[in-house]
Amino acid sequence: VKIGDWFRVVKLLDDTGSADDKLRARAHVELGHYYADRGQDERALAYFSLAHAYPDVAAAAYRLGNFDTLADLVSSLPDRDPLLPSIAAQLVSVGMADEAAAAYVKAGNVKAAVDACVALQRWDAAVQLAASASFAGIGPLLATYADKLLTQPGGRLKAVELYRQAG
Repeated sequence: VKIGDWFRVVKLLDDTGSADDKLRARAHVELGHYYADRGQDERALAYFSLAHAYPDVAAAAYRLGNFDTLADLVSSLPDRDPLLPSIAAQLVSVGMADEAAAAYVKAGNVKAAVDACVALQRWDAAVQLAASASFAGIGPLLATYADKLLTQPGGRLKAVELYRQAG
């Protein structure tokens, strides 16, 4: 540990059968950083996952373009975890509206979830989220979505149905 040979630390822990979980997790994080520094994000992700180092897992998964891992990470985190909004923002940046909205909702920020859906033009999801959470800004959101529907062929009936469902 003192010389920073984390490969040897893991080997010694395995050889001795030591149950020092904190030291093993620290060694896995350090090995993850070792591989991340060398651009080997797949190996880094594996070590970060072993250590349950969720911020590092999120960063490595995003660099790899492994967005399903990011989406799965949301379910692993507790409600209102401070990492959830940044994962949601990463998911928004790649167009994963439903997953981003789920992360924002789990973080306790329904407005950000609605904004993410609107930004990615997932109007139906935005309206559904706003309605289910009694979101105060639902009127302008409905009007914007209805205007969008009216520009489409057959959108008039869809706009009427939207307002009927929204009450």
